[in-house]
Amino acid sequence: MESERKYAIKRPFGSIAVIPYGLLMIGLLLTLLFRINLPDSLIPLILISFAFSVHAAWFITVVIQLIIFKPRHLQLLENAIALYNRGIQAADIDKIVIQGYFFPTIGIVPRGKRFVPTYLCFAFREHDEGMKGLKEWADQHQVEVKAGHYRTWI
Repeated sequence: MESERKYAIKRPFGSIAVIPYGLLMIGLLLTLLFRINLPDSLIPLILISFAFSVHAAWFITVVIQLIIFKPRHLQLLENAIALYNRGIQAADIDKIVIQGYFFPTIGIVPRGKRFVPTYLCFAFREHDEGMKGLKEWADQHQVEVKAGHYRTWI
């Protein structure tokens, strides 16, 4: 076997989950703007302002990450997988989950974790070639590959 194989990847389509949070942020902003004109208690205004600030900071952070950290390729190394200039050892992988059929996305579940970190989610640009290489690598390292759903924080 070759010591290193590279496959072109892209961000999974599931990153669209940012849109509902953007809508929530707009709703909080509108509530905040309409609440300022009312001479009621100051506590609800402070709470809404705090909620808006937290969501705005989170939203801006996620958008910056999506723009800056674009996935380019996945490297299947001898005993590890490298993605986003980060690596995960084969011994640290609990399972690899393939979600979807026509546009499959892959999530690598680390040992002891229930959620897949966002940097371990990807989709191959060339589905057939990438899936074949990943399954061969997983078989060689006794890592379970299964079809199903995975959850991420974003």
